[in-house]
Amino acid sequence: MFDLEGIERTIAAYEKNPNKWGDYNFAFNLNLKPISLEDLQKIFNVEPNDPDKGIAHLIDFYVIDKIRGEALKNFIIGELDFEKYFYQLESHIN
Repeated sequence: MFDLEGIERTIAAYEKNPNKWGDYNFAFNLNLKPISLEDLQKIFNVEPNDPDKGIAHLIDFYVIDKIRGEALKNFIIGELDFEKYFYQLESHIN
């Protein structure tokens, strides 16, 4: 069961080049301006009525490609640099 209150979503940036162990290092978070769950569901092509509340409420990690980055640009506090980083939408509970 999910407690959907207090979910905060951020955009996590990871370095594009792996470290010597093959891992991608976390670089920084970008905050989002207020955005509705419905808008996020449309951007990430998530079915709002999915019986799995974790999917319907975007609790998992979602990769942000250039197309989704363009759709999110008015909601991001900061800039996306796809040459240096790859990004994903992440959820945190406060």
